[in-house]
Parts: sequence; structure tokens; C-alpha cells
Amino acid sequence: MLTSVTGTKPATRKDRGFTLIEVMTALMVVALAASLAVLAAPGPDRTLRDAARGMGARILQAGDEAIIRNRSIALVASAEGYGFEQLSDGRWAPLVGSTPLSFVAWPEQVSARLEGDLETGTDRRVLSVFDPIGGMSPMRVELTRDRSRWEVRVDASGAVHVQPVH
Repeated sequence: MLTSVTGTKPATRKDRGFTLIEVMTALMVVALAASLAVLAAPGPDRTLRDAARGMGARILQAGDEAIIRNRSIALVASAEGYGFEQLSDGRWAPLVGSTPLSFVAWPEQVSARLEGDLETGTDRRVLSVFDPIGGMSPMRVELTRDRSRWEVRVDASGAVHVQPVH
């Protein structure tokens, strides 16, 4: 018969401590929570992937907006980031306001290599133009952070491709 630590009364379930099953279950829950925290933490590749996918989604939306607005829209990039401008009265004018097509800064420590110059200014470059009938001019942007590289490309048919560069 089990007795308590003092030895004067019989040990109850409460006095016995934890069973092996209870300890293993608690360790499994802690390990699962720790692994979820590690997976949820943004690393350099995840940040870069999200930036490339976000750019690809905005490019697709710009193509749709050009058709809806019946105006040409250009993808414009600079050292600070990228945005979209619309052709108005023969001049490119930035899309202002809180639209998804307004200026987006490159994430911290991300560099961009731009291909597809249609027009080069002193502080910005027109990379691609989306016309009101659904056409897009080809272009390519390679985003780099640390050793990770992602490519955002518009091909001659207007399809947008976002993929890692190996």
C-alpha cells in the first residue's frame, strides 16, 4: 500500500505526481507549439517570396485596371520600389490614393534587377505598359535578398510568372 511522504496517511491520486502519459502529452504540445512558431517566423526567403508574389498579383490587377479604365497603365520602378501610373493627357501620372496599385517600397534588404526598359527617366523606369485592350509589354524583375532570388516576369503573351531563380 502506498503512503504519503509523511507516511501517516495513504497516498491519494493527487499525491502521486504525473503519469508518464501526462508528461509525454505535455512535451508533445510544447514541441508542436515551438515548431509552429519557427515555421511562422518570416525568414529571408519567405519575405522575398511574398514580395515577388505580391508584385505578380499587382501586375495582374494593373492589366485588369487598364481594361476597366480604358487607359494605358505602366509599371514604373525606381531604387525605392515600384508603382503604377496611368496615361492621362499624353503624360504618365501616378495612381494616387490607397489603391493596391499605388507605390510599394521594396522590402528591407531586397535589391531588384530590372529588365524591360520602355522609357528611362532620371529616377524611375517604365518597365511594362498594359494597354486598354489587354496587351502587356514583356518585362522581367529579379528580386534578391541574401542568397535567395525570385523572378517576376511578363511574357509576350501577357502571362505573369513568379518563380524562384536557381
